[in-house]
Amino acid sequence: MSIKVVDKTLPNKNNTEDIIFNLCLVETNEFMEFVTKFGDIVGPFHSRFLSNYYKDLQLDNVSLRANGELVHVEHHSVMSDYLLGRDFQYLTSLSLASGRLIHPFIFNTGEIPKKTIKFASLTSFYNPVWVNTQEIEESVTLNNIKYKIHINDEINVFDILDLVWVPKYRCDREIEDIVVELVDIYNQIIVDEELGDFLEPLWYYGLESLFQKRKIRKK
Repeated sequence: MSIKVVDKTLPNKNNTEDIIFNLCLVETNEFMEFVTKFGDIVGPFHSRFLSNYYKDLQLDNVSLRANGELVHVEHHSVMSDYLLGRDFQYLTSLSLASGRLIHPFIFNTGEIPKKTIKFASLTSFYNPVWVNTQEIEESVTLNNIKYKIHINDEINVFDILDLVWVPKYRCDREIEDIVVELVDIYNQIIVDEELGDFLEPLWYYGLESLFQKRKIRKK
């Protein structure tokens, strides 16, 4: 796991998912690989631009691939035509500013919208890759992690990211019940200290009083 040494001042966000999304960006270098499945992301790229329609654009994340291409990821917990239009403006501004090939993604932690495949303008066609957390089975994810614990397999950063986002995966249980199980898993796993510290985003779902001192693997 690669820990970023950056200013941890987080932007003003309005909901739990926004806060957790930004904590994931701040705390790890692997989060964009977790979202996009691109294994060749080498670092961040400029993400603030000026626009005639949306002043002082601050894109959620722009990352640079080893081949020089860019990955643009926007997070949403709700979706609307306005937000899709804004995302499209982000993409065009990034394209004009960088002159690079861009892979657009939407990391959606809310309800899956009925229309997820396109946003059209007079001259362009917006077709981002949608990553909908509610298309991922919560039970399958947790069973895989619990099996790794049972056989003493290594818990890696991608397992931890799954734990962080499991409450937004598809499930039939209340989020409080999921968090209780996550806390139990949290208290069982043995991880390096820096990886254990990254489980902090789980606290934003509540029930932080259930957390105990975690087991730390000595290097």
